[in-house]
Amino acid sequence: MNAVLLVNLVWSAWLLVGFLRGRVGFSALERWQTRYLPVFGIWAALVVVVLPPIFGFN
Repeated sequence: MNAVLLVNLVWSAWLLVGFLRGRVGFSALERWQTRYLPVFGIWAALVVVVLPPIFGFN
């Protein structure tokens, strides 16, 4: 989860700095955030489906 969050936060910060400098529109940051939501969903699905068998949870 830390890697997923790190990628999201670093790229969001990059786009936010671009927005504050007037080089990138706010819509780019908004698009990044909404397009990254499936990554969180995939991560959550992996945690629910893959991790329990690995650690022997019944």
